[in-house]
Amino acid sequence: VNNAAIVHDQPVMMLPPRDWQQVLDANLTGTYHTCRAALPSMMARGEGAIVNVASVSALRASAGQAAYSASKAGVLALTRTLATEAVGRGVRVNAVIPGLLTTGMGARLDHRIAERYQAGIPIGRFGTGEEVANAVLFLASADASYVVGESITVDGGLTL
Repeated sequence: VNNAAIVHDQPVMMLPPRDWQQVLDANLTGTYHTCRAALPSMMARGEGAIVNVASVSALRASAGQAAYSASKAGVLALTRTLATEAVGRGVRVNAVIPGLLTTGMGARLDHRIAERYQAGIPIGRFGTGEEVANAVLFLASADASYVVGESITVDGGLTL
């Protein structure tokens, strides 16, 4: 499971190139390196599951999040491409797309901003880490043995 991420939120015109690169390095290139390290042993065994964690920012525009959005959209493209390359050797690659959560980056939001975002979530609340973990567990399990190259969005309807 690839679940590391950083953000440097700023409008593109104010985002220093080094911050852009740091976000892509951590979020997208880090996912690439982890997958690349795990795939040989999984392929040799003829089985395995990789779950990459993206973000709703990969699916919907969010001013000030160009680097983060681009990196997470890249994770989704990488997931689909790796799925086509690995499935013939018994390895499934899928992704989870979390929405706004009560943990991590969501927990660090200013309460006024959090309330505004929450008002736009059809289910009426932020998600929990456990709700996302359940989707990850499903994709990593034998119960998802016929799921390949897919992304499960766990966002309370935010991206509807």
